[in-house]
Amino acid sequence: MDGDGQMNRDSTALQSSDSHSKSLAPIPLVRALLLALILDRPGSTGYDLMKQIVKFTGGDIQLKTGTVYAELRRLEGAGLVSAEQEESGRRRRAYRLTKKGLHTLKSLADQIDHRVNRVLLPLLKIVSQSTEKRRA
Repeated sequence: MDGDGQMNRDSTALQSSDSHSKSLAPIPLVRALLLALILDRPGSTGYDLMKQIVKFTGGDIQLKTGTVYAELRRLEGAGLVSAEQEESGRRRRAYRLTKKGLHTLKSLADQIDHRVNRVLLPLLKIVSQSTEKRRA
């Protein structure tokens, strides 16, 4: 920030060549959410995960079926989750996190933590202070 409290262009470039956690590149939140829910409830099916997302977000987020199942296929293809066919007769797959998936989830959590604490909270503070100044 400069002396007037304005953000310099340089302050928006938090990128570091040795760590993704200091980048402002988009974080795949659906991926992080699914990995975390699978870690919390191993053996969940795609349908179970959709219900868990609604419950986790207090009903604020309801992902489309195609979004969830496409991401689950990508996760499985990348080796981040394993899937087993349930024996219930229906074509239901139960998902479990792999070691690679756990490592990926931890990395995503670090990136989210960094952005919340180093970018988003300070940004909200600036907006709040600016709004208060304008009211006065």
